[in-house]
Amino acid sequence: MLNENQTLKIKLDRQATNYQQLAKERNNLIMQQIKNINIEGICQLIPQAKKEEIQENIKKASSYVDLAEKRNQIIDKYVQQSSFELHEVQQQQQKERVLLISLLVISLLTIGGLLIRLKKKK
Repeated sequence: MLNENQTLKIKLDRQATNYQQLAKERNNLIMQQIKNINIEGICQLIPQAKKEEIQENIKKASSYVDLAEKRNQIIDKYVQQSSFELHEVQQQQQKERVLLISLLVISLLTIGGLLIRLKKKK
């Protein structure tokens, strides 16, 4: 009876170990699929991002929390870059507007002055 219990315990331990190994392999495969989905999603979301850079950062993730942090860092980096570039473009457009309005005012004053001279000559 004691020998049967020990044999049963050994079998159960082996099954538990096998189950843990299978679960670990399954979890690794699922995590890899999640990483691949995140890489593709980020590449679609941010077309100017380099796929190699994204892959390098995402592949380093060891848990889903770590993966989420790395994904958010990548997105944040490109959002900040885009925001900065947008701000620069807006400033440039503002300068162009001021210049164009100034030229328009000068042109109107010049035309007005010429019209006044033409009236004086008549």
